[in-house]
Amino acid sequence: MAKKEQDLPAVTGAGGVLWRHTERHGIRIAVVHRPRYSDWSLPKGKVKHRESVQQTALREITEETGFAGVLGRVVGRARYEVAAGPKEVTYFSVRAGRGRFHPNAEVDRLEWVTPEQAIDRLDYPDEIGAVGDFASVPVDLSTMVVVRHARAGKRETFDGDDVSRPLDAKGRAQADSLQHILDAYAPERLVSAPAVRCVQTLKPTATRCALSIEIDGGLGEERYRDEPAAARRLIRTLLAGNPTTRFVMCSQGGVIPGALRSLATSAELHLPDVSTPKAAHWVLTFDGERLIQADRHPAPIVTPLD
Repeated sequence: MAKKEQDLPAVTGAGGVLWRHTERHGIRIAVVHRPRYSDWSLPKGKVKHRESVQQTALREITEETGFAGVLGRVVGRARYEVAAGPKEVTYFSVRAGRGRFHPNAEVDRLEWVTPEQAIDRLDYPDEIGAVGDFASVPVDLSTMVVVRHARAGKRETFDGDDVSRPLDAKGRAQADSLQHILDAYAPERLVSAPAVRCVQTLKPTATRCALSIEIDGGLGEERYRDEPAAARRLIRTLLAGNPTTRFVMCSQGGVIPGALRSLATSAELHLPDVSTPKAAHWVLTFDGERLIQADRHPAPIVTPLD
């Protein structure tokens, strides 16, 4: 359900549990010391103009730690009052990539510690909770991002087969913005329903990530009406044999809610609201072939277009 305007935070931020795994040391988490506050915290910061929380999380992590990262599931949300009003910070699990820490005015120390040590070191209960959530499941997980196609022209005014209906101007802007969000998950495969508007939604991401778009009829509304199990089989096939696969799927409003309910029911996971507006997306986390978490994210903010 969409948040009411009065419930929206005045300030939005994002950060993450930046982690790495080595055979010698096991799982280690980055905690940072900020001299301005004399505290130990997770890397985080405020959302800049029209950034998604995913973009903010990676940007702030890189700025504060020097490390790139790959996003995973949401591990916590903190909401508290600041001078400007309510503030909400979203924390992600972020696998560390390449990088090197350089002390700076904002962060003068970084330490890689165990989750238990991080819980003892951190100064804020919400961040301690995020680390606890991170440590509650294995790190070898698969990520599936399910996107509903961006805005297309109205079916009633399109002269042609509906499968050929393209994105409109706002939809193209949404697709362009989505590439920055989807790239944050470092997808290895892109899979789309046959509808042109679905393929067009993924095209900027395909270019950015140097990936081809695989077309599968099982993600289309026509096939789903007759054979809903086809979408579930496709998901099982994509997950099979690789415990840490990452892929993006683009489908339609007549497919996504039913497929989500089916996955959640099989995993005994409660999803009370599976509505998915155009250009919104779900980040689904799997342990093997079992869904363990589903995080919904809104459509990207773009310049209003008629």
